[in-house]
Amino acid sequence: MRNVLIPTDFTVHSLDLVVAVVEKYKDEALNITLLHALAMPDSIMDLILLSRNNDRYNLISKEFRNACTILKNRYASSIKDINVRFMHGGTRGVFRNFVEATKADVFVYPTDYTFKKAGSNSIEISKLYKYADCTQLPVAVSKMHTDVRRLNMADLLLAVS
Repeated sequence: MRNVLIPTDFTVHSLDLVVAVVEKYKDEALNITLLHALAMPDSIMDLILLSRNNDRYNLISKEFRNACTILKNRYASSIKDINVRFMHGGTRGVFRNFVEATKADVFVYPTDYTFKKAGSNSIEISKLYKYADCTQLPVAVSKMHTDVRRLNMADLLLAVS
């Protein structure tokens, strides 16, 4: 099983990277972790309550969750799991530790897509991509033939059942 780490801004368009990975590693089982970086809290109380604070999960829209479910169903032979993990902090050390903790074999990132801020404490980490201590797979999203936004209603109904 190959562990894949992919940054996301919780837009459906960012899931095009998942499709690119599935197409690249067609015959392998994939465990996909979607990464979103958040700024470290700056008060002691926020740090203490960080694990109890579920506000970060409100960043994930229903549309994004449905698209993840559709992808998992459509590529069931390849995708064994898709999960979202939050990285708190934006330094090189934090990023390296996160990549190591997720046991990532491949880090996939877009070459022609700029992530939007999903929330007020979301941070941009594109400058850290080069520090991933694993295989790096840059993807040109605009040149892909598959677009996650075009997933049809039949796939959604299969996801629900």
